Amino acid sequence: MNKFIFAALLSFFSLYGCAREKIEINNDLQEVPAAENISSSEAYELINQNHDNSGFVIIDVRTKREYEAGHIENSLLIDIGGADFNKEIDGLHREKTYLVYCAVGGRSRSAMRIMEGKGFSRVYNMSGGVNSWRREGFNLEN
Repeated sequence: MNKFIFAALLSFFSLYGCAREKIEINNDLQEVPAAENISSSEAYELINQNHDNSGFVIIDVRTKREYEAGHIENSLLIDIGGADFNKEIDGLHREKTYLVYCAVGGRSRSAMRIMEGKGFSRVYNMSGGVNSWRREGFNLEN
């Protein structure tokens, strides 16, 4: 492969994997990643900090059966394997903050990347998924 094409591809993937946006924190503009992996403990804190925030949405990307077996309170089910996944994601407001999760973190990581590619400004993936959430002792509802 020619060195120029290799360098261009490397630059593209480096930028794509580290997409950042600027947000205001304490009257100071700071760069933050548009998409980020966080632990279940960090997700728990994020949920608690945003419990009354209509601009914060929790999305469970597992199957309906998995969701019904136990899910995070107030989460929205959008099955990443479902035929309408992209249509449902396209219907969401891109400026809201989203926390996505699945069973162990793989499907939600894929969902986070899809959402990032569609221009969503803040998406968190809960690494470890529901399995990690349970190990930490956090509650699920049926």
